[in-house]
Amino acid sequence: MKLGLGLYKSLLNDSNFRFAKQCGATHLVVQLVDYVKGGDSPTLTQNYLNGWGATANEGNLWQLDELLALKKQIESHGLTWAAIENCDPAIGTTFCWTAPKNTAKSKT
Repeated sequence: MKLGLGLYKSLLNDSNFRFAKQCGATHLVVQLVDYVKGGDSPTLTQNYLNGWGATANEGNLWQLDELLALKKQIESHGLTWAAIENCDPAIGTTFCWTAPKNTAKSKT
């Protein structure tokens, strides 16, 4: 079993990576969607009937250089990036249609 910590996008920073390591975490589950308001006291939306809230990504796809930079930053703290939790709903269909097994569907 591995001890991991999940962090929202706005919490992916050196300070929180140091905290994770100090707590004994070895792995991170990274949430690349910002459903929460960051800062010192992150909070979720107060209106749960409308879902988790709007994402700040504005439909932009993840860029390889950004992902590699984040991976390097995480690893510089002796942590392992174990997983990505959730996809931005604005780009979720892109992943569904461009997955290798759905190549035929993406061409139609």
